[in-house]
Amino acid sequence: MSYGQPGMPMPPEGGSKTGKTIAIVVGSLALVGAIIVAIVLSMGGGGSDVADDGAHKIETPPTVLGDYKKIDQGIKEMSASEMENAGVSNGTAASGNYNTIDPSDPNLDPSDLTSMKALALIGAYGEVDDPEAAVDSVFEDPPTENMELVGTAEEQSPSNFNGYMKCQAVKATGQTVPGAPSDYQICAWGDNSTIAVVTMANGTGSPSIEEAAQLTADVREEVRKPV
Repeated sequence: MSYGQPGMPMPPEGGSKTGKTIAIVVGSLALVGAIIVAIVLSMGGGGSDVADDGAHKIETPPTVLGDYKKIDQGIKEMSASEMENAGVSNGTAASGNYNTIDPSDPNLDPSDLTSMKALALIGAYGEVDDPEAAVDSVFEDPPTENMELVGTAEEQSPSNFNGYMKCQAVKATGQTVPGAPSDYQICAWGDNSTIAVVTMANGTGSPSIEEAAQLTADVREEVRKPV
């Protein structure tokens, strides 16, 4: 089975070597997230035990969690047919690429790369037929190109979370950019009106699976709004 994926965003012309590296790091983060979301789009639904707390939508504001700023490097959103295949009726796609620093800044210092934190969110909202199946499918049949899943997906129950979530470590393969992380965490959440995949990395690697789960729950708390 093949999986669609966007091309790697190009770094800005000119500017510092650090700025170019960060731009490629952000691009690779979005790439991994887009590969993963292709998996969730191949599933179908059939019932769920997740409690229904009413209709919600996903908004991707300019800033999340205080420090993460939305950047211009976009990521592929779900199409109408992809949302339908994922079990989302009357669906609307949502996505956002966030970073704690500005990758287009030509004056970035090399030390900025080590402190960088980035996340990419790809999701949809509407009427979700089976959120548990949507989340499980993310980790069941991964592609072999550009990434590999490490270990097994683990169900997570972070604080302030009332849906269904699993997280797993991911290693990007073929990474050739010096200083760019190759280790990521991917978490997927599902509930009766929203599904999303969140990909996370730090300048020096990836957060722990517990940290990734809590970060995902915190992001969900900010972007998931009552309709």
